[in-house]
Amino acid sequence: MQSIRYVGSLGALMCLFVGAAFAQDAAGTAGATQTVNFPEGWSLGRLFSWEDEGGDREELGDARGAVELPTDKHLGVRVYRGMRPEMSVFALFEPFDLQSLELRQVNVDDESLAAIAPLHSLRTLWLDNNPITDAGMAHLAGLKKLRVLGLARTRIGSPGLAQLAGLTHLTELDLTGTDVDDAGVALLKPLAALRKLDLTDTQVTSQGHTQLVAARPECRVTWTAPKVVVATVTPPSSNKALKFALLDCYGREVHEADYLGMPVFIISGACW
Repeated sequence: MQSIRYVGSLGALMCLFVGAAFAQDAAGTAGATQTVNFPEGWSLGRLFSWEDEGGDREELGDARGAVELPTDKHLGVRVYRGMRPEMSVFALFEPFDLQSLELRQVNVDDESLAAIAPLHSLRTLWLDNNPITDAGMAHLAGLKKLRVLGLARTRIGSPGLAQLAGLTHLTELDLTGTDVDDAGVALLKPLAALRKLDLTDTQVTSQGHTQLVAARPECRVTWTAPKVVVATVTPPSSNKALKFALLDCYGREVHEADYLGMPVFIISGACW
């Protein structure tokens, strides 16, 4: 029997063993793949993948049938806009199958939003232009890995933002065209990872915007002042002066302290 003589320190010998074990593990996982099952016979949308955060996307074609993907890549689905998919299809997926999901303008409501709640590995979720309200936001509370969340032109307001408190990895949030106001802005301040926030066409006042920027200077905030409508009230007789009521786009009366610095449109009953 041939013997092997090792000359060197014990630390160096241990490094040899650790290095060999690491190389063996890497060789075992190299080329490993995973299979994600999509509906047969029709396409849910378009597939794309990427390796690292912020890396380039690779288009993979239709989301149809069994799709094989390297385990070191992330997988996303862009559902066709206006498609209105049967949300129960997401029950086909395992909790860690998808890392990105784009559901823009596909008629997702509060009830159907529950179907994506088990997809715990989602990092990016776009829900723009859907009839989602504050009640549906509870289904997003468990998506702890979310980095990007798009809620533009949904029907949510400030109460729904309380459900985002546990999303500590959230770096980008789009609330364009929602009913979020100053109370909602206060709920976002504890999200320490947030770096990009869009408050365009919301009900956040200049005071709320100023306080947010002061509290979170590292976060890039896009904001426009709420539009105010001037609605005329017809006087009961011609010898009485006209009265004016200041209303916002939702028909609520606005007091002088609230609309200072806001753009005012004298138009009667419409918001531009």
